[in-house]
Amino acid sequence: MNISFQMMIMIKILVANLVNDWKTKMKGDNRGRISLGLAAVLALMKTARLFFLLDTPNSILEFDDMVTGINVVMLADIN
Repeated sequence: MNISFQMMIMIKILVANLVNDWKTKMKGDNRGRISLGLAAVLALMKTARLFFLLDTPNSILEFDDMVTGINVVMLADIN
């Protein structure tokens, strides 16, 4: 889990650097619009992801639902 998190951070940094490099080579006044548009797309993706994610085992255990939290952890170990 930790490795995948670090890998996603690395990919995001790489994509941000590639977009910045691409924008500096552009001519015209569209550079600001592209930045704003990409930020809006990423914000919409994060917002949409909220509706499809289930509770994590840690958040279930924080609400004192021990049985459900243990079942979720056991299901995660199977996969």
